[in-house]
Amino acid sequence: YFYNKLLGLKKYPAVKDVRGKGLLLAVELDQKINSRDVIDKLRDNCYIVIGCGKNTLRFCPPLIIEKEHIDGMVECLEVILKEVN
Repeated sequence: YFYNKLLGLKKYPAVKDVRGKGLLLAVELDQKINSRDVIDKLRDNCYIVIGCGKNTLRFCPPLIIEKEHIDGMVECLEVILKEVN
């Protein structure tokens, strides 16, 4: 479910790749986008995401995560991606 939701973000030019297995997923952003800025904006909205390199977001949610949490985070990330495009 989570992977498919993140795949839906590939419609934005800022998203170059989605990879991973299970809940351990990553979104690679365009080289022009600093992942730290995206991470800070997500954190400001109460979503904790780890940076991996200069332009990759790494997701490591707890195993008890629910669909509503995934939906909320993806919606927030979508708003951020619209701002950077």
